[in-house]
Amino acid sequence: MLADGDPHVERLMRMLDAGREAVAVNDPLARRRGLEQLAVMAGSIGSPPCPTEDMSLDGGLNVRIYKPSSASLPQPGLVFFHGGGFVTGSLDTHDGVCRRLALGSQRIVIAVSYRLAPEAGYPAAHEDALAAVQAVVRNAALLGIDPDRLALAGDSVGGNLAMTACLALAPSHDVRLDRLGLMCPILDLERTSPSRTRYATGHFVDMDAVRRDFELYCPDPEIRAAVGASPLRAYDLSALPPTIIHTAERDPFLDDGEDLAARLEALGRKVVYVRHDRMIHYFYALPGLIPAAAPAMDQFAQAMR
Repeated sequence: MLADGDPHVERLMRMLDAGREAVAVNDPLARRRGLEQLAVMAGSIGSPPCPTEDMSLDGGLNVRIYKPSSASLPQPGLVFFHGGGFVTGSLDTHDGVCRRLALGSQRIVIAVSYRLAPEAGYPAAHEDALAAVQAVVRNAALLGIDPDRLALAGDSVGGNLAMTACLALAPSHDVRLDRLGLMCPILDLERTSPSRTRYATGHFVDMDAVRRDFELYCPDPEIRAAVGASPLRAYDLSALPPTIIHTAERDPFLDDGEDLAARLEALGRKVVYVRHDRMIHYFYALPGLIPAAAPAMDQFAQAMR
């Protein structure tokens, strides 16, 4: 860590470094358990109460519904995709995130459980993300949401899924999205950038491990570099709805969010960009260990309101 880093972040990194040898980095199941344990220990602490319901949409897509208020229906909706490098992550690892997102945005949040690698490779997660948005629109009355006030959001590779779904749905007249929210997004699976070099190790995310995850999900480098897996490479971004982008200064993927914000600003599109100094990837999900996480998540949620 850098000398002027956040003391809470540095304490977390020391803790993770001490236990790193106990985690089999090439064992996806072990890594999934590790992330879930971290989320249970530090992700749900202080999370505000919010009614939830697990269900299956169209017989196959498992989702968790967060209902922030008892206001009359229909209410605005938000489809959320969790991060985890296409290999880890679950509804449980982002439960605290979704609670804050629902209450702060005053939207009914539909968190999606999509297929993971190595059990399911590309384009499984991307197909599930697109199918989930379409299923939410078809089941709007059941979910109590207004399909004309629907937003997409995601963190890490979940941001990739949200943005890719936005681009894919842009020509559609059946789905109208009013907002896109990206928290520490990974928007290109093949690029190199200064932040990916500077923060490659020692800042929660290990770039060598992430590259292995991307290869596990999508072995073909040409496909990884195509727009379908790397939406930052899309030539035309003019169809994106108003976009909220939050990044962390000491995240290897800082440049992904910053570059997207710059492109949208150059196009004259509505974009809100916030960089959280001294923070790392996934910090926003760990309020029990990083005090800055809760206000950052609340700020993001308010912008999605």
